[in-house]
Amino acid sequence: LAPHLDRHARGARGRVGVHVLGNGPHRRHRHARREDEPVAVGDAAAARRISLALAPPAEPVWAKADEEGLRTILDNLVDNAIKYTPAGGRITVRVRQQDGRAMLEVEDDGPGIPAEDREKIFERFYRMPGGAPEGCGLGLAIVREIAQGHQATVAVQSGTGGRGTRMTVTFPSSQ
Repeated sequence: LAPHLDRHARGARGRVGVHVLGNGPHRRHRHARREDEPVAVGDAAAARRISLALAPPAEPVWAKADEEGLRTILDNLVDNAIKYTPAGGRITVRVRQQDGRAMLEVEDDGPGIPAEDREKIFERFYRMPGGAPEGCGLGLAIVREIAQGHQATVAVQSGTGGRGTRMTVTFPSSQ
C-alpha cells in the first residue's frame, strides 16, 4: 500500500508540504529528495496551507486490492479531507497491518462528522448540511462500493483527541 501513497503524493496537482513519517524499507523514490521537501498533492491543499503527513509502516503491508481501486479510494478520501480541513490544518495518511489485515487511514483535523451522519455520508448525493460547497456527494459512496468489492470495510470515527475525522479502510487478510 505504501508505494500507492507515495505515487499519490507525487502525481496530484499543485504543491503543498508533505512530511513522510518514518523511513521503512518499502520507501522507494525515483529521485532523491529530503523528507521535508514539498511534493505535489493538490492546488486546494496548497492554497489553504494544509499539511499532509504520510505515515508508512516500518514493514511492507500487503492488501488484496487492484491498483485502480486502491488509487480511487485514496484519492476520494484525501480529496474529502482537503475539502473539510480548515486552512492551516493537517491531514495524516497511515498504512498499517493489524491481525494480518491491511488498513488505510486518512485522518484530518476538520470539524468532524456527527455520529448521526456517519452512515448517511456513504449514500449517493448526500452532502453534510453546512459542508464544503464543492462536490456532488458521490466520493464516499464510491469509496464504500469499491471497498465492498474487495471485501473490505470502511469505518468512520472521530480523529485523535475527538477532533476531526478518521476514515479507516480495512482489507481482508492477504494470507
